[in-house]
Amino acid sequence: MLLVAPSGYGKTTALAQWARRQKTPVVWLRLNEEDKDPKTLLADLAQASTLAEVRMENWDRVSLLDANREQLTAALAEDLNAHTTDLTFVLDGGERLGSDAARALTNLITALGEGHRFLIAQHAASSFSAAPFLARGEGLLIPADELAFTAEDTRAAAQHFGTQNKTITVVHEQYQGWPAGVMLALYTHQAPTPVPGTVLVQELIDALPEDIGRVLPQLAVVNTWSVEEVQHLDIPLPAGWLDVVLRAGLPLTPLGGGKFAPHDVVREWLTEQLRQDVSLWRLLHLKVGQQAEANGQPYSAIQNYVRAGREDLAMRLAEELTPRWYRAADWLLVREALEDIPTSRLTPPLRSLLALALLETGEAERGRDLAQEQLRLAPTPTAHLALSLDAYRAGNMPLMIEHIEAGLAVATEQRDIIQLLRFKAAYLQSVRQLDAGLTAADEAVRRADAIGDVSLKIAALSVKAFILEQKEERDLALQEHQRAYLAGQQLGLTNRLMPIVDRLASLYLSKDRADEAAQLLEAYLTACERNYPLGVPVTQLRLAEVRHAQGRVDEGVQLARQAFDEFLRQQNFSIAADALMYFFYTELLWGQQASAVAAFDRLRLLMGEDREKLTSAAWISRLKMLAYLAYSNGQLEDALYHLDQATAETLEVYNVRHVLTEGLRAEIMRVRGQLDRTHADGLAQSLEGASEELAHVRMVHPHFEPLLREFIRRGWHAPLFKGVLQRCLTTPDQTLPPLQLHLSTLGRVSITLNGQNVRLGHVSAIEALVYRILHPQARQDELADRVWDGVDLKRARQSAHTARNTLNASFREAARASGVPFPADLILPGQGRRNPEWVINDAVQVTCDAQVILGRHEPREVLRLYGGPFLPDSKSEWVEHHREVVNRHVVRLLQEAAAQVEVQDPRTALAWLIKAADLAQTPEAFERVIALSRRMGEAVLTSAAEEALRSLAAGQVATLSRLYSLN
Repeated sequence: MLLVAPSGYGKTTALAQWARRQKTPVVWLRLNEEDKDPKTLLADLAQASTLAEVRMENWDRVSLLDANREQLTAALAEDLNAHTTDLTFVLDGGERLGSDAARALTNLITALGEGHRFLIAQHAASSFSAAPFLARGEGLLIPADELAFTAEDTRAAAQHFGTQNKTITVVHEQYQGWPAGVMLALYTHQAPTPVPGTVLVQELIDALPEDIGRVLPQLAVVNTWSVEEVQHLDIPLPAGWLDVVLRAGLPLTPLGGGKFAPHDVVREWLTEQLRQDVSLWRLLHLKVGQQAEANGQPYSAIQNYVRAGREDLAMRLAEELTPRWYRAADWLLVREALEDIPTSRLTPPLRSLLALALLETGEAERGRDLAQEQLRLAPTPTAHLALSLDAYRAGNMPLMIEHIEAGLAVATEQRDIIQLLRFKAAYLQSVRQLDAGLTAADEAVRRADAIGDVSLKIAALSVKAFILEQKEERDLALQEHQRAYLAGQQLGLTNRLMPIVDRLASLYLSKDRADEAAQLLEAYLTACERNYPLGVPVTQLRLAEVRHAQGRVDEGVQLARQAFDEFLRQQNFSIAADALMYFFYTELLWGQQASAVAAFDRLRLLMGEDREKLTSAAWISRLKMLAYLAYSNGQLEDALYHLDQATAETLEVYNVRHVLTEGLRAEIMRVRGQLDRTHADGLAQSLEGASEELAHVRMVHPHFEPLLREFIRRGWHAPLFKGVLQRCLTTPDQTLPPLQLHLSTLGRVSITLNGQNVRLGHVSAIEALVYRILHPQARQDELADRVWDGVDLKRARQSAHTARNTLNASFREAARASGVPFPADLILPGQGRRNPEWVINDAVQVTCDAQVILGRHEPREVLRLYGGPFLPDSKSEWVEHHREVVNRHVVRLLQEAAAQVEVQDPRTALAWLIKAADLAQTPEAFERVIALSRRMGEAVLTSAAEEALRSLAAGQVATLSRLYSLN
């Protein structure tokens, strides 16, 4: 539930009153400046949860490591979901959350299960939004108009204060139901004339004793008031001051423990008064900053140091935070921490860092200006890095390498050198100096290894793998990309995975594995939407290409449009040109020419026409689009001119032919009646060995279908063009073939995946999976209680969480070994995240012999399946019960089958009765053996069966199978 209203609407008071009436534990957290940092927010929530006696086993383990926010969120969610009691979290002050912290909170709430509740009070201007929860019917929004006083509320308050009736309506209308204003006006018995809230507060403070009213403005520097806070800051208030203030009616919200939060209108008036004494204002903020730093609250300390005029202290703390910001790519947090400091006072490294953060968060112009300002003052490697990034996005490659080389010349920190080397490798690749690029990438990987920075190593590896692609070493490139992807996935480094995922998808597409590319991109797009918004348009762009290759052209166009608009907003023109391609041709050729031309003209205007400032890829793309525009307008000569230019440039830079240029040239020649074999050769050359071009063919295929049929008719590369046409006309299967997972549990436990033996974790995890297969409707708590019987529910629930994670991790590893590179989890959480069903992934066909055998009624098939007791090493009560169920089924089936074949085939009937007797271990079963063996004259067997009866009577196990062949 989210309460959104300005200060003075009683949000905190309403939540406090509600919390006092709850019978289940309430965890209350008043947010502060530190909670801008997602890790601090999660740590505060974990600390508060311990007060509700939550066992923080996962959190304690993960928090000792240098874990990222995704790992911390998952650990906290697991601990909270394992708690046996429903919890309610109240977060007061949601407007203090930073963007990344709000995203972490959203992910945490999403991961929590049924029963747990979050109530958040915040101002309207906050990074946290309830929209995703409202859309799913899981949230409630209470806006200001629902918290405002009604006329009846105002009348009731007026009666309490003894206000005249004629004043009530005027006060209510003048303050429009604002509770704080109404209460203050009624309390101070104001005439029915609207006055600012600060004036009403001043009247209350003026009425205080002089030794309190004179000193009270000093409390403007703190968010909460208490006797202890005043003592820590040496504020000279007399004993009993807080009681006097409360009795005077000053609007304060009780927080418990002798602490109170002053209303914003109170702080506004006190701040105005304190600012008049600049030296006192700075002295008090300095004290608060020092106290915050001593308490491990760097963001509060930075803010107070800035207000104290001690930017030197603020920057010292910021420089201590810099490695953490770089490691987590917390660019929004960098901005929130540094933007309050005048840029002229920032140190060169911090000014450069802020410039990079602005560029990385969509403020390209401000970031560029700040980096250029830094270069004018004193060059730094980070300023050059920021401007090289800006130049790359604008397609200005000469300027990019100029800044890279200048940055390397002044860089001394390994982190800066690695980043610049990585950018240099990317530049050298773009200008086709592949060997030099590979050398630079290798050096970046080596340096990252030397300092143990996994994040930078992954980033450098992705560039290296891309260069290997360009050198046509695609298998090696695929291996490097997959290695980097798995490492980044394990560490939860969503931001570092972006170039890796992009190239992996491209490689899958080149190997005609579009469905695997789509699966990878869809999963990563979801991760970006949660944790890395800057990666969303890049992922949409690649997914647009994959959708075209899959034949889902409409989806591809929609995704490309979304990515194009976002790239333009970011002023990332070179990649915007790539996005344009995936809707321009389709719209141009099929009735939406105006829309396509408008997008093309918009990009041309922003990028300019200077060839020297554009990448080769952007220039070639521009020429191809000009050719298609001329063709669509009937200007065939102009179209051929642009095609010749595009072909020459493509051959010079990439030494390849492109399907869009060769296809259009051939189509123009067909229309003119000048088609010959060379045109088929050119198009065939562009298609052979480059199956990723299928996406481009699908964009224009219906328009060029007559051309392909003409080539086939004339016998020019007919098999190739037949295959292309067939694939364009057929929508491929959009799902990967299912995996076959089989669990053998009768006699000897073993597991196979697609026929190969695999391991799926520890014994209890496998037992839990078997229980889920046999009881498909069971929720996790039932499963935990049955598999880990004898253990309290809290520990059993934790064991079930661990088992599910173990099974999923083992399954992914086994699936990769079977040739599926990025499988989803085997077990997905169903409805009710706290006590969810274990939903088996639809992509996996799971079978278990203990389930299969209960559906079989042919005795020979049952005997083939039955290899021995169900889960023979388990002593669980539920296993023993199911073991008995299987045995009874086999015994009943064998006895009924024996009765049917006894006359025609007595030996088979006798063999089945013996097996049934061994399983049943009952006198009745052995008596059946005795009766038939006597009729058949099997004296030895009869005697053995009689001995078995005596053994049973003595409490011993009797076995007859070894005496009689079952064949």
